[in-house]
Amino acid sequence: MRATSPFSRQPRGDHRPGRGARTEHRRRRCVAALVAAVLAGTAIAASCTSGGQTVATTTTGPSTTTVPETTTTTEPPMDSGRKLFVYNPEAGQCFDVRIATSGASVALNSNATPRNDDQLILLLDCAIPHQYEVAGIVEVPRPGAYPGDEELVTQAQRLCPAVFATHVGQSYERSALEMGWLLPTAEEWGRGKRTVACLVTDPAAGRLTGSVKGSGR
Repeated sequence: MRATSPFSRQPRGDHRPGRGARTEHRRRRCVAALVAAVLAGTAIAASCTSGGQTVATTTTGPSTTTVPETTTTTEPPMDSGRKLFVYNPEAGQCFDVRIATSGASVALNSNATPRNDDQLILLLDCAIPHQYEVAGIVEVPRPGAYPGDEELVTQAQRLCPAVFATHVGQSYERSALEMGWLLPTAEEWGRGKRTVACLVTDPAAGRLTGSVKGSGR
């Protein structure tokens, strides 16, 4: 005769639950634990025994990770570069135009010249997403008094396409990128500055990442 486990036998009159009742009780406790884990947003592994088989069940509650709010996913912080109120651009440099008090980027514009004392140049490594890249510097053949923005823009529109093409490796007319410029201010003109910085930008993407020199874009 097959031996019977003493743990499966219960004396008559013993009111403790038998094997089937204990299994059902354990199953109910397991389900209750899983429900509690879901409500608490935690992960739990529970062993549920049914019919001699043990089943491991894992449940994971909703994530409570908080995503920090940002104005844009690609705008680098102010401490990513050098803050300059006086800027002498050089070919190959990359930069943003920022508001000094808030650090926010000024909207892209073909004329990237800072407009007031609260705007500055944030000089960035070109590997960091940036608004503008300097394609080159051109001399403005205009002696005398400060000619004003309109005349300087006309000069930039005339002189910068050739600089753009040399830097990018694609003519401005065929390029997917856009051209811009940094103009001398009246004060700088008065000190003898007669140069315009020709710029490359990408209004469609908002920012460039990496140098566009020789990219053929």
